[in-house]
Amino acid sequence: VILTYNALPDMPSEAGIAFIWNALPSAYRLALNTNSGSVNDGLGEQRLNWIRGDQSREGTTLGTFRIRNTSLLGDIVNSNPQFVGKPAGGFIGSDYVDFTATWAARLPMVYVGSNDGMLHGFSAADGTEKLAFVPSRLMSTWSRLPDQGLVHQYQVDGSPIIRDAKVNGAWKTLLVGALAGGGPSVFALDVTDPGSFSESAGKAAALVQW
Repeated sequence: VILTYNALPDMPSEAGIAFIWNALPSAYRLALNTNSGSVNDGLGEQRLNWIRGDQSREGTTLGTFRIRNTSLLGDIVNSNPQFVGKPAGGFIGSDYVDFTATWAARLPMVYVGSNDGMLHGFSAADGTEKLAFVPSRLMSTWSRLPDQGLVHQYQVDGSPIIRDAKVNGAWKTLLVGALAGGGPSVFALDVTDPGSFSESAGKAAALVQW
């Protein structure tokens, strides 16, 4: 499940959307199609698939993308992994007591930012990735990530902060992340229920708060 955020005028409204080619607004597709030489080479969908983990176009010949030998996960430099288990507690009120009881046995997760351009969420039970979020602020860098001669730059380099919060009358567990060295941007995700993470339009919109 890989999501991003649409904040562009050619879509009906700002919302979380799936990070898949057909779900992206035209400006995002154009950014992926534009190579590091500022030429529209039409390889945007292949670049997006590479970012998602597809290794079929990796190689060393002209027109291929850089090879990831050891891991699809990018480097983690300044982002500290954060564990999220049952709700933390500490608030009063019967509605919060109900909230903690409802989610006491939810899947424990670990969230961390990476310089592959994503905030990653892994199951703390078995290490499988359950969620990734690609901040739209990094749109101009997406097409350079598969380049053979990539020069390292910071992307999602901030440490996420996770807190329970009451939003519009309902308790949620919210994650607030930042690019830090990657740029001036923050984002919020609803990570209350890892079992609901999905690329479907409705669930993607609900998961990405802003």
